[in-house]
Amino acid sequence: MNKDETSVLQLLKEQTKIVQSTIINFNNTIGTLDFNENLLKNNIKKISDELSKVKENFHFLYIKTGIEEHVTILNMMLNQLQLEIMTITNAILVARKGVLHPSILTPLRLINELKDVSESLPHGLEFPVPLDPLNANLILNVIELQVYFENKRLIYIINIPLIETNLFYIYKISPFPKLMSNNQFILIQPSSKYIAIDESKQQFITLSEIEFNTCLKIIENKFICKQQKPVSLAHLADNCEVKLLQFTNIIPDICDKRIIQSDRAIFIQLQTSNTWLFAVPHPETLTISCNNKKNHVDVILKNCGSVTIGKQCKAYSASSMLIPHGNTVQSNISSDFIPPFDISDNCCERIKEEKINISEIFLNEHYRKLTKHIPELNVASHKLEDIEKLGDEILKRKLVNNYTFPASVIAYILALLAIIFIIYKLYTKCTNKTACCGIIPNLCIRVNQSVEPSSRNSDRYVAHYNRNISQNSENVGNYENSEEENVNLQAPSRRPIGYVPSRRPLKEK
Repeated sequence: MNKDETSVLQLLKEQTKIVQSTIINFNNTIGTLDFNENLLKNNIKKISDELSKVKENFHFLYIKTGIEEHVTILNMMLNQLQLEIMTITNAILVARKGVLHPSILTPLRLINELKDVSESLPHGLEFPVPLDPLNANLILNVIELQVYFENKRLIYIINIPLIETNLFYIYKISPFPKLMSNNQFILIQPSSKYIAIDESKQQFITLSEIEFNTCLKIIENKFICKQQKPVSLAHLADNCEVKLLQFTNIIPDICDKRIIQSDRAIFIQLQTSNTWLFAVPHPETLTISCNNKKNHVDVILKNCGSVTIGKQCKAYSASSMLIPHGNTVQSNISSDFIPPFDISDNCCERIKEEKINISEIFLNEHYRKLTKHIPELNVASHKLEDIEKLGDEILKRKLVNNYTFPASVIAYILALLAIIFIIYKLYTKCTNKTACCGIIPNLCIRVNQSVEPSSRNSDRYVAHYNRNISQNSENVGNYENSEEENVNLQAPSRRPIGYVPSRRPLKEK
């Protein structure tokens, strides 16, 4: 029993130790858990604080991002507004030049709008070009714009010309001189610069240079001209150009025939090509020089005709230089129209029939000579030169006087200042003198100054010095306490050797 109890007790002790160690470990574990819990709480608090800061920063960033987005949208709106304003400004600027801006109305939409109104056009009128999207640029070339601003609206008025179905051919009329004899030429003076005639040559309109320039150009060699004159009938109107275009063999009487005289070659340049009509009184050499060729080509011109020069070439005659222009147009007309008759023969026959006698005009050739007055002009010119020299001398004297007068004034002023300065110095010197110098003007010396006369006259000077002191004792009573006294040393015969008289004022007390 004792053994069992002892073993049980030992076992209990061991178990108790184990339990105690377990409890101690548990307590340590609990302490560790408490420490870790506190540490975790602190960490969680730190994390929470950081999260709150991050949340605040995130909220700030969110607000900042929202503001930046709004600012970006506002900038986009402002840019869009600025772009629209620039577009409207450009549209107005180009509208002043007669151009329709695509932002106002696109060419395709314009074609569609014109198609909608094409059925309601007046009879016999049509648009200048077919309403096809390919011809949109041609429509834009012929429209006329009117732009104005009303009730906060920008209003465009688009004017499109309507044309008749009749087609007219435009001719530019150029007089072509024909050589008659020597240096005389005959030509027909045109009544107008341009003439437009229909295909049947029964209707025509005359145009001036200004009227032709107002025509609108659609494409090359096609124009739209505003009718400013009525259409005339060829068989009723007396027009020289129309009669000539109707292939007549004689010159109509209504034509204005003129005879001109020229010793030089006449050149007339055609408008649509680098071609010149020429008429020469005598054979003349025309030298053609091109940039890409070193050798020159000489052509002999006779009577009348035409000459064509390339773009890179120039032609030189005895009196003219022909320079081609860069723009050449290929005309639909195969050749120029020249009436099929000889204008010189017809004119000469008419002159023979009428037998016009032109009498000689006598001119008075007794001209007066102008050379006899030349010597008088020379004398007058010499007199003018003398007057000019006299004027130059007066100017020089005036300049010298202008320079010397200020210098003289300055010299006088300086001299006056110098005199005033000298007077002032003399005045101050005299006012600064003492009563001693005024009483005894001969000499002023100090009493304590040693004056040693020569040895031969020493006794005489000493006696004379004592006598003068006794005589002047009454006059210098006011200066008994002064350090200096005025003494008049008068030598009976001559001054001692080594004695220098001086004038020194007494110091006032």
